[in-house]
Amino acid sequence: MKYIFIFLLLSVSVRAQDFYTTRLMSTAGAGVGSILLNEAAILNPASVAFYKKSSVYYQKYKAKLQDANNQRSADSNDYPYSKRGQLFILTDTKAQAPGSMSYMTYNDVNKDRKRYALSFAKPVNKDSSFGMIYRRTKDYYHAGGEKEFNQAVFGVTHIINSRFSFGTVIVDPFKSNIEETKLLFGIQYIVSDHLYLIADFGGHYEDSLSENSELRTAVQVRFLRDLYIRFGLFEDKHRGIKGDGWGLSWSGPKLSIDFAVMKARSTDDTKTYLYNGEELVESSFTISIVI
Repeated sequence: MKYIFIFLLLSVSVRAQDFYTTRLMSTAGAGVGSILLNEAAILNPASVAFYKKSSVYYQKYKAKLQDANNQRSADSNDYPYSKRGQLFILTDTKAQAPGSMSYMTYNDVNKDRKRYALSFAKPVNKDSSFGMIYRRTKDYYHAGGEKEFNQAVFGVTHIINSRFSFGTVIVDPFKSNIEETKLLFGIQYIVSDHLYLIADFGGHYEDSLSENSELRTAVQVRFLRDLYIRFGLFEDKHRGIKGDGWGLSWSGPKLSIDFAVMKARSTDDTKTYLYNGEELVESSFTISIVI
C-alpha cells in the first residue's frame, strides 16, 4: 500500500507548475520566440547567441496556496501550503559558443528538486541560431524515495526583421522524464518601442495534443526609458491549470531588477495538485548584473 501511495504522489507531482524566471512569470511563461538573455538558460537556449554581454542572475521565489479546499488537510505534509525556491544563472556571451551555467532548487508540492544545467548557442547566420541545454535533475520525494535523470532541451531562434522573431523548443525529446516532454513554438512582434506582443503555443505531443496543449500570451509595455510592465495569460491542458501573470521590471545599463506574480487555478483536478476553487499564488524577485 505504501508503494501505491508513493506512485500516486509521483504521478501528480510531475504535472506541477514549471519553474520560471521572474520575467517569464510576468508573461505567464511566454517567451520562446523572444530574444532573451537570462531566460535562455531555462527556456530557449538559442536566443543568447544574439547578445554581446554577460550577466550574473539571482532569483528568489515563493508561493502560497489561497482559498484551500475543505478536502485538503491543514496538517498534511504531502501537500504543503507554501513553496520556496531560488535560481542562480551565470551567462557568458564572450566565448566562442555563448551560453550559461545555472543552479535551481525548490520544493514542488510533493518533492524537493535540485537542477544543474549547462547551455550553449551557436549562430547559424546573422538572423538565426541554434542552442542546447543539458540539465541534470534530482528529486527528493516527501513520501520517500529519489529520482535522478538527465535531459536535453533543443532550441532555434530566427529573427525575420527588426520587429518580428520566432522560436521553437523541444524539451526532453529522449523522454528521460516523459511528463516534461513537449514541443513549443513562440513568436514576438514589436508594435513600437513601447509595446511588445508575445505568444507561445504547443504542448505534450506524446498524447492527444488537443487534450495536452498549452497556450500563453503576453504584452510588454515600456514606460519612460527603463521601466517595463508585463501581463500574461496561460492555459496548460496537460497540467490541468490556467491563470495569469504580471510584473514590473527596471533595467539599467548594468543592473536590472524584476518582480512578478503568477496565479494558477485548476481546470482538471485529475491532472493537478490543486483542488477546485484553490489558487496557487507565486511571487518572485530577481536582481541581475551585467559584467
